[in-house]
Amino acid sequence: MTLMSAALLAMASVGAAPAQAQAVQAGLQSADAAVRARAVEAVLARPESVDPFEYALVVKALWQGGRRRQAAFWFYVFQERTRPWGLADRRGDGAAALRSALDEELGTVVNGWIGSDPAAWRALVEPALAYEKRFPLCRERAPGIDAARWAELVNRSRIEYDQEARAEFAAMRPAEFAAGRRKAGLYVGALQDPGPDLPQAWR
Repeated sequence: MTLMSAALLAMASVGAAPAQAQAVQAGLQSADAAVRARAVEAVLARPESVDPFEYALVVKALWQGGRRRQAAFWFYVFQERTRPWGLADRRGDGAAALRSALDEELGTVVNGWIGSDPAAWRALVEPALAYEKRFPLCRERAPGIDAARWAELVNRSRIEYDQEARAEFAAMRPAEFAAGRRKAGLYVGALQDPGPDLPQAWR
């Protein structure tokens, strides 16, 4: 089982999704490129309709489709939206483990690419985190947590993630960061092949 297909198991642990959401989830896994593309657009239109772990599949599809800037945007939406699921997983072998694995798989690619231009990196992360707060949560929540506690956990998680992101960018020294990338043999400069800009609705 791949990490991406494992993402579908996250929803199975908290109950069945509505038929429409199940169809979209199946579409994201389809071998048919046209079906996958339609499923991706369905999630982008109504991201609250699916489990947030499905955003990992959207990130992968956008990246493979040459929409790197948009893939990076959704990677950070994925990170913030799935964070409370990881926090709720006290044993660490469910949502937390899945999130960590997907973070590593996707983050290595996304951060390695967007890190070439720290200013562009920050300019993308900030609207991504703002956008995540604008659309509703999905109908599912972590097992064993009632609605009030879940809302509290989501709010706390957002505050902590935002603070961590701001602190990391504030502490970043662009010249030193660029020197470190060059030493590692990584490209430094304007984003390479970013693809389409972010839609205005995401800003």
